[in-house]
Amino acid sequence: MPPVLAWAVSVFSGLTVAGLVATGRSAWQRRQVPTGLSRSVYRRSYVSTILRASKNPEVDSLDIFTPNLTPAKSKGLLAEMQSAWVEIHRRGQVRVVISTSQQSLTAGAELVKSGVEVRVPRVLASEDVSYHIFRGGAGATIIVNYRDSGKNFPTKLGGPSLLEVFRSNFEKIWASSAPYESVIAEKILENTGPETGKPQILERITETRAIYQLDKSAEKAIVTHVAFRRDSSVIFIVGLPGAGKSTIRRELSSLLRKHRFQTEELTDYVYAFRDFVHGAILLDDTRGRGFRPSLGGAFRVADEIHLKPALKSLAEQVWSSKSATRITLVEFARADMLDALREFGDDILLRSQVIHVHAEPDTRERRLKVRATPPMIAVDQLSVNISVSDDHRLPTTAAGELYDHEGLDELLKYRAMQGRIFQIDNNDDTANLMEIQERLSDFVNGVTKAYEGS
Repeated sequence: MPPVLAWAVSVFSGLTVAGLVATGRSAWQRRQVPTGLSRSVYRRSYVSTILRASKNPEVDSLDIFTPNLTPAKSKGLLAEMQSAWVEIHRRGQVRVVISTSQQSLTAGAELVKSGVEVRVPRVLASEDVSYHIFRGGAGATIIVNYRDSGKNFPTKLGGPSLLEVFRSNFEKIWASSAPYESVIAEKILENTGPETGKPQILERITETRAIYQLDKSAEKAIVTHVAFRRDSSVIFIVGLPGAGKSTIRRELSSLLRKHRFQTEELTDYVYAFRDFVHGAILLDDTRGRGFRPSLGGAFRVADEIHLKPALKSLAEQVWSSKSATRITLVEFARADMLDALREFGDDILLRSQVIHVHAEPDTRERRLKVRATPPMIAVDQLSVNISVSDDHRLPTTAAGELYDHEGLDELLKYRAMQGRIFQIDNNDDTANLMEIQERLSDFVNGVTKAYEGS
């Protein structure tokens, strides 16, 4: 065989074997489920990809799950990326979920100072996967990254089905996570009790500022959470029927959410109505005593003693709702306000505030007359659901039958609550809500003031 022909046959044979091996390997791989994303890239390339997507001017919504967030330290690609996120936040919404590591919490402080909302899960199933969900303009883009042995394996995804999967996952994590400010406040208050004085708390705030490199705005936000967690985790909104307690409760809840608090709103009317229904249909001979039906789904009660079971149920709900991060707003009306508050116990009262809402009798009577929202009853197969409104109908005679005085004087004299009672005059129906919001801002500032200036 000529030398040239021999060489050609040899090369051809080698190529054939290599091709067969590659074909076999490819066929085998197509039958296997991969254990991770296929190709690793340099971290800088991955960050640059996120940065380009973040700079898209059409993006107005960004949800980020990034357990290993790294501090930007005001320079480089990470700082540029954070600036792009802040721009998205200004024209829409940015939400970030991080982990409890010191690195992530330090990086989280950089975002908090810019107004971006950051949350921290109590438990993370894995810190190996992160993703960014960009939405706006023509559609959505999802960038997923899998970290293995320090290497990044990112991929870019799209389409409505995948978007729904990742959005659903993010919403679930977001709802079960705590605000960044509350998590840091919890670290400051860890292992403290009523005997721990403010100087020790202020010292811990100073230490925490250094650990997580907090700037003034982030520190102030955290101090607000420390103050409410320690002294005002329960806020009672009290006053006579028609004084406008529900308006105050809703506005306060809205204001606290702007400070990144998670709130729970409770009222005794739900429990009182439940007792009324139980008694009306003779379902339970221990509930509904002393209740009489009135027009429009309302009820009358001859004596406050009949509302005692509802107050006990409300107190039990407050106890069961105690949370490390949630602020509980509790609304009720009683003539003997001091006796009603004692139902909640000293432990709750020692870390609570009272907002007393006042309105003149003619104003309250006029407001009660225009209340017109009846209970909503929905029958669903074997279930009957009853929903009541803040604007529920209440007999105008209720004030005369039950509430001949406000009980404020006795409350102001109660030593355990001195310095914890804030009064709001809500007598003018034409007053702008801004006046109420300003008073409530004064309330929030008053609670926080004792912990500022560390």
